[in-house]
Amino acid sequence: MAVFRLAHLSDLHLTGAAEEEALARSVFRSLRDYDVDHVVVTGDLSEHGERSAFRMFDNARRKFGYGPRRSTVLIGNHDIRRRRAFASRFGGGAVTIRELDHGDLCLIGLDSAQVVTGFPSGAHDPKGYLDDDQLEELEQALRCQGSPQLIAPGSAKVIAILGSSAWASLSASA
Repeated sequence: MAVFRLAHLSDLHLTGAAEEEALARSVFRSLRDYDVDHVVVTGDLSEHGERSAFRMFDNARRKFGYGPRRSTVLIGNHDIRRRRAFASRFGGGAVTIRELDHGDLCLIGLDSAQVVTGFPSGAHDPKGYLDDDQLEELEQALRCQGSPQLIAPGSAKVIAILGSSAWASLSASA
């Protein structure tokens, strides 16, 4: 089996400033030069949900061949102020399931970024959490997938690789 190179980016906190465009292009140029197959961004792409940051990052990734087939961008707690703008560029939902272009790998992304009642208008919960519906959807997704999975919760900054037998062991111990 050929080597599969996965790059993990997190907490970029881009604002859309002009100087960040050169940085984003440099990152994707390096990823291309190192033959990275897929890029996963696990949240906080932006500082405060700036549309210009989403646009600039999206343009940079596409310029170097990391469009939607070769990258997965998950929302983070800093991005949720513009949830619709984020989703229009990067897709996503409570649970994102992506089959990767390599053997039998599947990436499952979880949206743990939540707006919480009691925080100031537009603020976010800095901890994030998964609700019961998301956990049920995750469990169903893992039951349906016979291949190894990569689990990447947005905001939580963890990527786990689980086969179906590992998930069964974790479920039994919970």
